[in-house]
Parts: sequence; C-alpha cells; structure tokens
Amino acid sequence: MFHQSKPLLVLDFDETLIHASNYQIHPEYDLKAYDYFVYLRPDVEEFLTKISVHYDLAIWSTASSDYLNFIIGNTLLKKFSFQFVWDRKYCDEKYNRKETYIYYIKNLSKLAQFGYPLERTLIVDDSFEKIKFHYKNAILIKEFKFDREDEVLLKLYKYLFLIKDETNFRKLKKIDFAS
Repeated sequence: MFHQSKPLLVLDFDETLIHASNYQIHPEYDLKAYDYFVYLRPDVEEFLTKISVHYDLAIWSTASSDYLNFIIGNTLLKKFSFQFVWDRKYCDEKYNRKETYIYYIKNLSKLAQFGYPLERTLIVDDSFEKIKFHYKNAILIKEFKFDREDEVLLKLYKYLFLIKDETNFRKLKKIDFAS
C-alpha cells in the first residue's frame, strides 16, 4: 500500500513526456532505445522537479515494461521518484467493433486498492480514448511529436500548482492543454 501525503498525478509516457520515433527527427536525441530515437519533451525535468513538491508522481503507459524501464533508466527520468510505473498489463483491453482495433483503458479505479482516492487523483494523457471512463480526473495534453518550442509542461505546471489544494479534483472543470 502506498502512503499518500499529496495528491496523485498520473502521467502518460509516449507523446506526453517523451516522443519515440523509428527515424531520427533531429540530430540531438536523448536516447536510442531499441530501434527508436527518444526525445524528451521540453521542460520535462523542470516540470517534474517542481510538480513533485506538490504531487506524488506516477507513470502509466500502454507500452511494454521493458520499453518503459529502459527509457526511464537511461534518461534523466531515472532521478525522479515515481510511486509506480505501470505498463500495458495494468490497462484494461477493449475492442472497438466499429473500427476493429484493440485499445487500452487506464482504469483509475485500480488505484483505490493502494489508498489513492479518485477525488485527489489526476491523470494527464494525450489520448482521450485511454482515459474516457475517468474524464473527471483527466487533463488532456497536446500530443508531443518533437517540437523544441513546446511549452505545454510549463503551462500545465502553473495550472496544477493553482489547484493542488482542492479537495475534489473531480468537481473542477479542467483546462484543455490539447490544443
């Protein structure tokens, strides 16, 4: 069981904190992971450093655990203390019958067993589909596809700082950082 002293901020990984591409977008990449060139989102270190003062941090991705652990362990992300790093196996698999594909849902109800109340939990993701069942906890963020001028994390920090003491995040109308 986790000990919660602060609200929980669950962060998506791909296209939220990093971008991984099977071709080199820019000569200055942060890591070569398997066949991917990995680029950290601008200001990720500053964002995580500042926000971790006010929130417990976690990562929840639909990627594999090897991929996640390799990238985290070989970038500046390794210096941060995450409550958990969850991969695809912690997601609920869904099937879209109309468009015939499988997708994954991040079911925040799973956090209750670790003592995290939904009222004090936020999830940041670039995909509404993955968090649609917990939209009251969700903050949508612009997909990061490698833009060195991206300032989304700095804007997100300012917003999260303003709401950090709220007793029920689910009642708040969230700012959309996806546009």
